[in-house]
Amino acid sequence: MTSTARQPNRVVAHFLDGRCLRGYTLDFLPNQAYFTLCQTLADLQRGGTPIYLQELKAVYFVKRLDTTEHTGATTLPLDQKLGPSSRGIIVKFKDGELFLGATQAYSPDRPGFFVQPLDPNTNNERIYILRAATQIVHTLMPLDSFSGVLAKLGLTEKK
Repeated sequence: MTSTARQPNRVVAHFLDGRCLRGYTLDFLPNQAYFTLCQTLADLQRGGTPIYLQELKAVYFVKRLDTTEHTGATTLPLDQKLGPSSRGIIVKFKDGELFLGATQAYSPDRPGFFVQPLDPNTNNERIYILRAATQIVHTLMPLDSFSGVLAKLGLTEKK
């Protein structure tokens, strides 16, 4: 008999008030009001803390929990080409943080959206951004470059 048990996701929940909580979750779904965050893998059996999406800026799905690196800033050339199914996206959060990444399914009508970082060497695998926490969301057209759009929007990337 084969097991269909889901693997826990390592996440960092960034709250609108600046707090961050790190841990594991088995039940994150973007269309739910909350998910459960557990500090350790053992806590997954006992339950954890409910994290309400309305209180969040973003949920970072990470490779490792033992690092504080989370930025969307990239050291890669800003004119790099993305894969055929991805569109470039520039997000400026209300707190001033600037994120450059790629998305496959951004819709301004949804409360949130997933993005992937441009830099494969970052700790982030993907990020779920809450639309209410953003000031600017701009998707690039196929021939746009990040540097060109950043200049048009009057934004500069923070390193």
